[in-house]
Amino acid sequence: MAAIMSQILDGLCYLGSFGLSYQSLSCREILLGIDGRIKIACLDQCSECSPNESQTKYLKALPAITMELMQKYEKDAGVAGVDDLNRWPVGSDTFGFLSAASTKSLASLRVVKQQ
Repeated sequence: MAAIMSQILDGLCYLGSFGLSYQSLSCREILLGIDGRIKIACLDQCSECSPNESQTKYLKALPAITMELMQKYEKDAGVAGVDDLNRWPVGSDTFGFLSAASTKSLASLRVVKQQ
């Protein structure tokens, strides 16, 4: 899970550095190659915006993407969390990333990613 989220985060930071942002990023645009590499697809859906605007949009999308990867669905009403705490304990790194993704900047998530 960490390897996947790390690559997604790197890709989003890269796109954001060029002022590119998806209107609505979801798991449908995230591809996993047989070599284990993650690619963000559908770049034609990106629009130009300031790096701050792209960061805001990506920070809204990351918790939903993380939840979908963890449990195959999002929680309702934009709430970040998981339903199976036996599989994803509160003290786990993935749960910590999900919590951080709801409150931090992309730059600070890169620091969380490296821990």
